[in-house]
Amino acid sequence: MKEISKKNVVILCGDWNAKIGKTSVEWQDIIGNYGFGERNERGERLLQFAMENDLDVANTLFKHKDCRKWTWRSPDGKSHNMIDLVLIKRKWKRALQQCRSFQGADIDSDHSLVLCNIKIRLQKQKHKSPKPRRKLALLQTNIAHQYRQQLDEALNSLAAVEDLDKRTYILVAAIYSSIEEMERVEERIRRRQKNA
Repeated sequence: MKEISKKNVVILCGDWNAKIGKTSVEWQDIIGNYGFGERNERGERLLQFAMENDLDVANTLFKHKDCRKWTWRSPDGKSHNMIDLVLIKRKWKRALQQCRSFQGADIDSDHSLVLCNIKIRLQKQKHKSPKPRRKLALLQTNIAHQYRQQLDEALNSLAAVEDLDKRTYILVAAIYSSIEEMERVEERIRRRQKNA
């Protein structure tokens, strides 16, 4: 946990075999108002870990019937516990929309499926747009016409070549050489305009 960047969204999920129980004054920052069952020693250790790493227990933040809270059923069907938990960094707690268990999911296990809906809105990073490799956008109308003429001349030589790889190579080379030639023409035009 210490090696994870603070910028990362941290979500820990799993079968912790830890009963965290219902909320209490001591753990009210970590457990929401909707815990389940009684706390055990493993639950205490998990809550201590959550407190040290600024995590919240997502399962306890939403109001549900008890059958939507427990995640494990004993083989005799008499005992139920919430031991499959989703922990999320407190910074991202507002991104949670729902967290509950599904008893009817056919997963062939004594554990229930736990679903946690999260909606994260990330800020767009401002990237400097990379410089275009070729300045096609700057070609003016007369330069574009010259470009097409030069490219047509280069492409006429393709008719004699039958090998597809060679044709592709010649085509790509013709496009690049035509662009480079037109860039030189455009640069000369710009220099003339600056000097005028």
